[in-house]
Amino acid sequence: MAVLWASRVTYLLILIFNLSTWIDLIGIWTELPLIVAHLPEGWTLPSIISMITCLSNIYPLIIIVIRCIRGSKNFSEIPHIYAVIFIGIGGCMVLGLFWHKTFYLFHQQRSVIFLVATFFLSMLDCSSSLIYFDYMKRFRPKYLNAMFFGEGLTGLIPALIAFAQGIGGEITCESGHKPSYSRPRFSVKIYFFILAALITCSLFAFILLQWTSIAQSGDALEKRDETMIIEDQNVKQVFIVKPVTTLVTRNYISKTNYYFLLILNTINALIVYGCLPSLITYAVLPYGQRAFYYCSVLAPLTFPLACFLNLVLKSKLRLIIVCSFISTAGILFIFYIAFNSPCPILHDTTKGAILVTVIWCTISFSSAYIRVRIGNIIKTSWSNEN
Repeated sequence: MAVLWASRVTYLLILIFNLSTWIDLIGIWTELPLIVAHLPEGWTLPSIISMITCLSNIYPLIIIVIRCIRGSKNFSEIPHIYAVIFIGIGGCMVLGLFWHKTFYLFHQQRSVIFLVATFFLSMLDCSSSLIYFDYMKRFRPKYLNAMFFGEGLTGLIPALIAFAQGIGGEITCESGHKPSYSRPRFSVKIYFFILAALITCSLFAFILLQWTSIAQSGDALEKRDETMIIEDQNVKQVFIVKPVTTLVTRNYISKTNYYFLLILNTINALIVYGCLPSLITYAVLPYGQRAFYYCSVLAPLTFPLACFLNLVLKSKLRLIIVCSFISTAGILFIFYIAFNSPCPILHDTTKGAILVTVIWCTISFSSAYIRVRIGNIIKTSWSNEN
């Protein structure tokens, strides 16, 4: 009974710990419909943030270089995890206090603090997938689902907070054709402070995982075969003793399928996380600001659904390939309407708004399932020799 309790607590702690992976950056995207109305960059802000996110991938490359130089045995991901969490907390606090501050730079007002804070948060969030996966190697494969559920909640929680906050930023015209923006139930400052509090909970969860024996008590850690040599003083004989380990059934995949899954996941991430965010204003805004709001809020909700589908459906390549075709078709449609912006088909219509919202969320769901399923396949196929 104690083992079962400790196992469930470990699962919950891993879930909470992984809230610090993407919740700050996704939180920025979710809050954009309200932020863009008050910053000088306006609706070019999504494209700027996408470019900043791409540039921030320099930090994962630095980590890879450091790991290659030191070797995997001498590399520790723990300091980098602390950096992700602490800078995440600090970055959200800075955004809460100074997101609206601008400076005169290069002949116009610019949101320097907002963009710099976004860069540092992006830099660390992009590296979190790398170092958090490294940390998860010490746990049994079933706990990888807790990690993905935690990452899924990084989209769900900001969306729920945004729903509670209210739409905000929606434009209405007053007399004299002056734009008037609806007010949210609570401010952007409170929103980012809530995110900082959630990342603080992630810090406490990581401390409990790292510095207590809960995971060990719950039999959550991977066990490796170790050999101990015991010499009997009386018999003058050497015995080889191996500890009893729990038998783990693994489904091995061929090298061809392994590299195919890696390439597929790379292409999926490149397009969905690298290209689409910069197109959201061109593809969605022609259908109205409400459509833009619902795409920003509903798309992150698809990640927890993908995690749940991964638990229910255990198919390997077949469903992944189907999701890839669905995602590709949706992506081609988004590119098409983005290139025809500001007057794509069905623009400024309710049918068009519903269509683009459904397609955007379908792409998010398909890409999330591809990522989650590939991660689980590779983890459960990981040989004991590694």
